[in-house]
Amino acid sequence: MRFRWQAWPSGAGSVRPRHCARLSPADTGSHRRATGRHTPRAPPRRAGAAVSFTRTWAVESGGSGVRINAVAPGHTKTDNVVDMIGEEDLEQLGARVALGRLASVREIAEAIVFLASSRAGYITGVTLAVDGGFMALGVADI
Repeated sequence: MRFRWQAWPSGAGSVRPRHCARLSPADTGSHRRATGRHTPRAPPRRAGAAVSFTRTWAVESGGSGVRINAVAPGHTKTDNVVDMIGEEDLEQLGARVALGRLASVREIAEAIVFLASSRAGYITGVTLAVDGGFMALGVADI
């Protein structure tokens, strides 16, 4: 997995948390890694690597006031996904999710914004599955 480091902008002023920076996974396929299931994209050795990395770094940096969290997005409806699999297959895929639909890009972004906000000030070491209940169903890999 590749990561991209982004420091808070200097003009953030009082919005910027003390000793805080963001670590953004460059790979958004982390939903499958969070399940711990073998898939072609996430062999068993790496299946829990992102989750373990998040927890370990949260423990190591917690004393400095830095919170480390990750988001494991589920199946998300994007223009590229619609182009690749088509509307009909997209609806079938959405039917296999507890909420009966795919996530919107906005819903995934809102989860990320929440974890980065002061409202999540006591949350660290968490990999948040934003998957509409897909993992809760225990559904095999799609």
